[in-house]
Amino acid sequence: MKFKNLFFILILLIFFSGCKLMSPRQTNDFEPEKIEYRTGATALKMSFLENFPKDEIKNGTKFQVMVEVENQGAYDINNLELALTGIRQQYTRVIGDSKKNVANLPGKSINFPEGSKEIVSFELENFKRLPKDKHTELIRISSCYPYQTIASAQICINPTMEVAGLSQAQSVCKADQSISLSGGQGAPIAVTRIEQTTTPKDFEKGIYELELKIHISNLGKGEVFEESGCKGGKIVKIADMGFHTFRWGSGIVCDNKIELESKDNILTCTAEINSQMGAFPTPLTIELSYWYQDKVEKTIEVLKPKE
Repeated sequence: MKFKNLFFILILLIFFSGCKLMSPRQTNDFEPEKIEYRTGATALKMSFLENFPKDEIKNGTKFQVMVEVENQGAYDINNLELALTGIRQQYTRVIGDSKKNVANLPGKSINFPEGSKEIVSFELENFKRLPKDKHTELIRISSCYPYQTIASAQICINPTMEVAGLSQAQSVCKADQSISLSGGQGAPIAVTRIEQTTTPKDFEKGIYELELKIHISNLGKGEVFEESGCKGGKIVKIADMGFHTFRWGSGIVCDNKIELESKDNILTCTAEINSQMGAFPTPLTIELSYWYQDKVEKTIEVLKPKE
């Protein structure tokens, strides 16, 4: 009897083991984790290395300033310009060049999940000190670099609703809607909201105007500029925009740039659609390009010489 029970248990174990071996493997067992890099509002992060410079230096000595630059955004930085400023040149001078360039600093990706980093150094010399108890010097590193923002959202092409006598709820998608884009797009300049309205332009011919109000904000701590060298006004350019068969400059009508005058700036774009297109949702993609400037600062003290 015991032998029969043992034999029965062995048969069950073999059966269930075989089922487990024959069952299909889950498709995501060996798939890499999908990470969305186009989030947040940080691009370049700068920080002084510890003790470079030191909090205190001796009068009449040379010292080094070293700053770590890290691209924490979702886009590559090409031609990063760094400039050392803030010091009073009648007391402290830069040895060598006060401006440095980093040719390429890739953004976050599968290869650089935390963003790429590089260390840039400057050499300085204090040669004179103010005749008072406390002499301080400000060390400022300013950055200037080209960057971009790519935002996407699903809008609605719906020039048939009034023709068919449908309500917003009955239609395939909403012809009028406000789409919120929170969390940023992995860049300091972000598209925060898109307002869409559809109004008749020639009702008899079934022609409508689709209006898109695109809200753009500077979510970073720095300033935006139009041109290389961080000059030319606080302007963001439209590098590209498109949905369905419509593209900026070909079907989509709006300015190719917008000046960021406040926290919430609106770019208004329009497109002519007709009822023969039918109703359907479609992705809208907006690409922005600009130059961005930021800074990091530290105050050091120049000690009095020993008497």
